[in-house]
Amino acid sequence: MGRIGTFFVGAAIGGLAIYGSLQYHLVRADDGMHLVGKTEVTFKDFYVDVREFGPSDWIERPALAMAIMRSGKRELIHGSAVDAVNASLQDFLTPQD
Repeated sequence: MGRIGTFFVGAAIGGLAIYGSLQYHLVRADDGMHLVGKTEVTFKDFYVDVREFGPSDWIERPALAMAIMRSGKRELIHGSAVDAVNASLQDFLTPQD
């Protein structure tokens, strides 16, 4: 493949990457990676790691929360929020020296 062929392959890969980042959230959770369709076309929150998300993080990202709810993967929100609350309670209940 010559230089022009390499250029077209690179342009195609770049175009697919841009399309994917505009149309999908790539969500990393405790159980792996999830591809969730976006509710609006934007580059915001293409890759999101929700393993340490608490309730305030979900409030800051309503479009992401709505996309996850629409995709039927509600456990991604429930699991990370419950884990954050449990960790906070453990910190609160642990005796301080």
